[in-house]
Amino acid sequence: MRFFTMFCSSLVILSAVASMAQQKDTVKPPTSEELDVRGMSLLTSGKIDEAIATFLQATKQNPKDLEAFLGLGQAYGEKRRFHEAAAAFRSVVALNPNKGDFHFSLAGMLLEDNQFRDSKTEFEKALALDPTSVKCRVGIGNVYMRQKRYSEARNAYQNALGFGSELPLAHATLADADIQLNRFGDALEEYEAALRLSPKNLGAAIGRASALSGLKRHSEAEKVARAMLATSPKEPDLISVLAQTLDAADKHEEAIAQYNAALKLRPDDPILLGNLGWAQYNAGMYEDALKSSRKALAKDSKQAYVLFNIGLIYAVQNNWGEAQNAYRQAIAISVSSEIHAGVNDLQDAQKKKPNPALKSALALLRGEELQALLKEKD
Repeated sequence: MRFFTMFCSSLVILSAVASMAQQKDTVKPPTSEELDVRGMSLLTSGKIDEAIATFLQATKQNPKDLEAFLGLGQAYGEKRRFHEAAAAFRSVVALNPNKGDFHFSLAGMLLEDNQFRDSKTEFEKALALDPTSVKCRVGIGNVYMRQKRYSEARNAYQNALGFGSELPLAHATLADADIQLNRFGDALEEYEAALRLSPKNLGAAIGRASALSGLKRHSEAEKVARAMLATSPKEPDLISVLAQTLDAADKHEEAIAQYNAALKLRPDDPILLGNLGWAQYNAGMYEDALKSSRKALAKDSKQAYVLFNIGLIYAVQNNWGEAQNAYRQAIAISVSSEIHAGVNDLQDAQKKKPNPALKSALALLRGEELQALLKEKD
C-alpha cells in the first residue's frame, strides 16, 4: 500500500504539472490596447525607455495602432530623440491626416530636428485644419526664428497676435523677435503685455530685463533681474540675465562673477560660456575671453556670435591672420543681422584704439553684410 500511495502521489504531481503547462500554453500575449495602457503608465511615471519598448511592441503587433505611435512620439521627444519622434508622428499623421494637432506635433519634432522646410509645411497643414489657431502661427514664427529670419518671424508672430491678443504667448514671442531686431522699445511693450496677462511668466520677465538693458535703462534692468533672482537664487537663467544687465552697465567684473556662478550650476551650457567670453572681452581679459569662447564652440560649433567675438578679440590685438580666420568661419554660418552686429562691435573698438587689423576686419564685414542682404532679398 505504501508503494501504491507513493505512486498515486506521483500521478497527482504529474497531472498538476501537465495542467500548469497547458495553462501556460494557453496564456495570451497582451493586446495592443493593453500595451498602450501599460506604455502610457510607464511614460507618465518617467520610465521612458520602458515606455518606448512597450509602444514599439504595440506597433509591431498592430501597425495601425494610432495610440501607440502617439505615445512613441511623445516618449522619443522626452528623450530628445527628435528624428525618431518625428518618424512616429509621421505614422500618426498617415493614420489620421485630418487632425490639426497631429500635424502640429509632427511639426514641432521636425523643428527640433532642424528640418525647417518640412516643419513649416506641417504647421501650415495644421493651420489649414484649424484656421484660428494661434499656436500654429507661433510655430511658423518659431521656424523663422531658428533660421535667423527675424523679420519674417516678427510678421508671423504679429499675425498670431491678431488671433490671440489675450494670450501671453502671442505677446512674448513677438517681443522675442523684436529683441533680435533691436526694437527694444517694442519688445518692452509686448513683454509687459504678456506679464499683465500672466504675471508669473518667467520668460517674459527675463525678456523684460533684456529689453530694459537694450534701452540702456541699466539700473531698472538690474533691479528687475535681482528681484527675480531673489525668488529663485539657484536658477541659472536668472543668474545669466543678471549677468547680462551688469555687463551692459559696464560692471564687467560683477558680470563675470555671475556667469561663473551660473556655470557652476550648468557647466556645459554653450551660451553661458559664450556670454562669459564676451564679458571677459569687455573687461580686457583677452586670453580668458578666448579660452571661454573656445569652450563654448566645443559645445556648439554653430554659434556665429562667438566666432565674431573671437575675430574681434584678435583684431583688437592687431592679429589680422587669426581674426580673418575666425570671421570667415562666422560669416559662413551667419545672417546679415549678425554680420551687422559684428560691424558695430568693430566700429566701437576702432573708436577706442584703431589699428590695421580692425580696419581690415571692417572692410571684410561691410562687404559681406551687403552680399548677405542681397542674398536674403532674393
